[in-house]
Amino acid sequence: MLRSVLAVAAVALVVATSARPAASLVCGTIPEHLAVIERTIAGRQPMGGEFDVVVIGVVEAIGPTDADGYREVALDVGAVLRGTAARDYAVKYPASADEPTPMFIPGATYLVAVESKGWTGGPTTDQCSATSRIIKPEQIERYIGMSTDPIVYSDAIPTLADSGGQPLVPLGALLAIVLASGVIWIAWQREQHRSPER
Repeated sequence: MLRSVLAVAAVALVVATSARPAASLVCGTIPEHLAVIERTIAGRQPMGGEFDVVVIGVVEAIGPTDADGYREVALDVGAVLRGTAARDYAVKYPASADEPTPMFIPGATYLVAVESKGWTGGPTTDQCSATSRIIKPEQIERYIGMSTDPIVYSDAIPTLADSGGQPLVPLGALLAIVLASGVIWIAWQREQHRSPER
C-alpha cells in the first residue's frame, strides 16, 4: 500500500515539475540572443535595418483589437536607444502575437524594436522583432551601453527588477509536493496503526 502511494506521489511530482513546451515563432527569431538585440540597436541587417526606433519602456496599458487585427500598447519610455520617441509612446502590434502567450504584460519592462512607419502606417512592432521582456536591471545598462547615442529619461528608467519570470518552484509543483507529502504522511500513519505493537 505504502509503495503504491509513494509511486503515485512521485509520478504527480514529475508531471507537475516537468518543463512545458515553448512555442516557436514562425519567423525563427529568438530575441533573447544578444546578437539579435545588438544588431537591432545598431541598425544592422538582418533584423536591425527595418526597425528604426528601439526603446526601453514599461507597459502602461494595452488597447483592444482594432478592425485590422492590431492592438496598441502604451509605453512609459525610460530610454531611447535608436531613433526618436517621446516618453509617452504608443506602438501597435498584431493581436495574433498574443497567442499562445501575451507579447506584452501591463507593468512589465520591455526592449521594443519599432518600425516608425510599419504595417499600420505608424509605430509598429511584431513578434518577429527583437522586442523582448527585461527581467534583470543589469540588462537595461547593457542595452544602453550598446547604443551609440542613447536618450535616457532618468526618472523613467525602471529601478526594480521585473519579477515576471517563472518562480523557482512553480505553483503546480508546490501544490503537488504538499499533496504528495500529505498522502505519504497519512499512509505512514495508517501503517503505524495497523502494525502490531512489538
